[in-house]
Amino acid sequence: MTHSKMGSFVASLVLALQLPATNVGGYTKRVTATALVFIAYTVGNIIGPHAFLASEAPVYETGCKVGIACAAVQIVLAFALRVLLISRNKRRDARGLPPPDLDGAIQDLTDFENPHFRYSY
Repeated sequence: MTHSKMGSFVASLVLALQLPATNVGGYTKRVTATALVFIAYTVGNIIGPHAFLASEAPVYETGCKVGIACAAVQIVLAFALRVLLISRNKRRDARGLPPPDLDGAIQDLTDFENPHFRYSY
């Protein structure tokens, strides 16, 4: 009997690939951030299999340790990013700005330039 296993990190991967598109304002900045995340993802996919050493078969201790370490770092970074984005939103909310002018909504402003930008987390 064969068992099919699926890592629980698949959902977080989709979210991690989507976060730059939702949390970066300005077309050029958003495209650049998304491209950098995609490059990091592909580099990880190229480097990752090299942690599974043939000499350690069938247990692959190094590969398992690297996988667990990457998952742990991902959890820490996700919480740190959440705290950062919440604090940025609170600072922006504390300014008490009036609602955005819809006529100027089409401006290509970065998240730092647009005082009405709110981060998703």
